Amino acid sequence: MAIQKLTIEDFVAVANTGIVIDVRSPSEFEHAHIPNAFSLPLFNDEERAIVGTTYKQKSREQAIKIALPFFGNKMLPMVESSQPGTTMGKFLSAAASIQLFLGSIS
Repeated sequence: MAIQKLTIEDFVAVANTGIVIDVRSPSEFEHAHIPNAFSLPLFNDEERAIVGTTYKQKSREQAIKIALPFFGNKMLPMVESSQPGTTMGKFLSAAASIQLFLGSIS
């Protein structure tokens, strides 16, 4: 499926038929999120503050350089937690099957 730019209204409509994974920090998710979204944060609150401050005070490039080790260290557990046989893997597999089925009948 190609990446599409959606309006907020279109996104909310699509979100009602699929899975929404929110990658914002825990406090951002807690503050507000799409109903039924799953939180899988790329940064904890402290890391987000460091990256955001660097972005504002220095540059986008510096923020990316600081962010990569924060995020990179979390990639293996994220990938492993979504493998077949794990709870998240079973959930994502089932959700993908439902999404494919719904797509085939619409």
